Amino acid sequence: IVRKLLKRLPAAISSCPLIMRQGLGLMRVQLRSKFPKIDDLRMATSLFCLRFLCISLLDQAMLKSSKRASTANQYRSLVLISKMVQFVANGYVVPGHKYYADQFNTFIQSQARTLPSFMRQMTSKYSGLRMTISGRVTL
Repeated sequence: IVRKLLKRLPAAISSCPLIMRQGLGLMRVQLRSKFPKIDDLRMATSLFCLRFLCISLLDQAMLKSSKRASTANQYRSLVLISKMVQFVANGYVVPGHKYYADQFNTFIQSQARTLPSFMRQMTSKYSGLRMTISGRVTL
């Protein structure tokens, strides 16, 4: 499920509101200036997944608006999916050498470039934005 979700994200870029794309690009610029030693693309990807993508997966209002109510098992599944997305975004490796950890780590490593690539596509046009003192955005 997570692989399919990650595969479909780039197709959604064109339907993403322009203001959000500009905001994410500006966030990358701000991250780059505040934390020059840290990869702004990776950090922006992690923040996007944590604050937007994973929350939308777990949003109870969205679940309740569907024709059938979600069960506890469905909710737990969505929690696991959102955790895997966040692991991929952060490049987090699950500690341990148990069977499930090896499977998770293989998946995370195979998808390591997917989300940063998505974020680069989302923000490439807008990552050169600059804020003026008045708060206006300029190129």
